Amino acid sequence: FRNDWKNTLLVAVPGTAYNLQTSLEYVALANLDAAMFSVLVQTKLLFTASFAAIVIGKKLKYIQVISLALLTVGVMLCNMKFGDDAGNYNSKGILATLGIAVSSGFASVYTEKVIKTRRAKSPIVGHYG
Repeated sequence: FRNDWKNTLLVAVPGTAYNLQTSLEYVALANLDAAMFSVLVQTKLLFTASFAAIVIGKKLKYIQVISLALLTVGVMLCNMKFGDDAGNYNSKGILATLGIAVSSGFASVYTEKVIKTRRAKSPIVGHYG
């Protein structure tokens, strides 16, 4: 830890995010059924794409934006309550699942940013081109 504290701090950020994710999964699954959880957790793609566009500056293609919009609409439709079979879902479970998605999206984009930044700064050793 003392010798490599910079890398330890860089790894601590996604590690903390993934730890938060695991804790939120317990809350989400205690308040939602498995089907609703699996549908809501698909918003990870939306948040990952959003963070990639904001943090890394990745440009999304038109078809990717359409796909993300359809995913979002699909998740919203699955959360709507219809007729007598409307489930009573605790908002705590929905918020916990969205927290999981945000945490996952941020951690993955942060890790990619760190790796790309570190790779750009270090010289290529032993490269025979």
